[in-house]
Amino acid sequence: MPRLPLSRATVPPPGAGAPWQHDRGFVLVIVIAVLGLLALAAAGFAQVTRGQVRAAASTIGSSTAQALADSGVQLAVLDLVRARQDPAYRLRFALGEKPYVCDAGDGRRLAVSITDEAGKVDLNTAGDRLLQALLAGVGAAASQATTEAIIDFRDDDNSKRPQGAEREEYVGAGRPGPKNSAFSVVEEIEQVLGIDSALAERLRPHVTVYTGQPGIDTASATRQLLDILARGLNSGTGPAEPAAPDQSSEERSTLPAMRFTGAQGRRFFAVHAEAYADSRAFVREAIVELGQNRSRPYTFLRWHRGALKYADAARQDAASDPCP
Repeated sequence: MPRLPLSRATVPPPGAGAPWQHDRGFVLVIVIAVLGLLALAAAGFAQVTRGQVRAAASTIGSSTAQALADSGVQLAVLDLVRARQDPAYRLRFALGEKPYVCDAGDGRRLAVSITDEAGKVDLNTAGDRLLQALLAGVGAAASQATTEAIIDFRDDDNSKRPQGAEREEYVGAGRPGPKNSAFSVVEEIEQVLGIDSALAERLRPHVTVYTGQPGIDTASATRQLLDILARGLNSGTGPAEPAAPDQSSEERSTLPAMRFTGAQGRRFFAVHAEAYADSRAFVREAIVELGQNRSRPYTFLRWHRGALKYADAARQDAASDPCP
């Protein structure tokens, strides 16, 4: 029987398979690098997503707070309208600096205050005596000169009062003015020559531009303003001391007689509404004029964003009633 030839396996020379092993190692390094880059990209995307979610939540919270504050103003105005139309109706939102705090549900809070503008000094129509008493009471250094500067600012002529300021004085001070027309908003008080930001800040809570009356309604005025005027009448100096925001009729009866009475109230009101929702806060302020007939019961004269005043009261009043 013929013998079959045996074939021998060819053995590769030493080192022949090394290039393939090197290639496999290089591919592994590339794969690891790609996975690392993908992980970094995923982490960056997650960070961006979390930031967008927080921004969206903040926007939602701000929008919710704004809507709640706007609703608070509308509720207060409707309350005023109903009280004007029905003398037997009792206001849910009491007049005065003390806020009405209520629970709007889901951890949301609302604080609303209403003040009668007749209890403030009208910058456009107040006379010399009332303006000077106010300025002296808040500690103005030159109350007479500042009083005349206010009158020169609002009147429509260029005739300078003895201690006042007209165009020549404003040009000399490098400032525009005077306006020579009525104040449009109380913030314009800072444009009067001689009134700096500190003095304007002390005056702002006690002045208005809406009543058109020469005096104030002492029944609507805050205790702090009445004390300021009393100090001014007695030529007292220095800034007014803080006073309790709400006052009773008994407290008012002890005040010295004012010589600036005669203003008619219950027509122009300032409404301040603070809303707290989802760790966000929003303040809406408005000036409203109540109408004389049912066809147009009220008109908003001003609508703007305000500053927080009652944050502590709103957060600490845990026993507040549900909002109406």
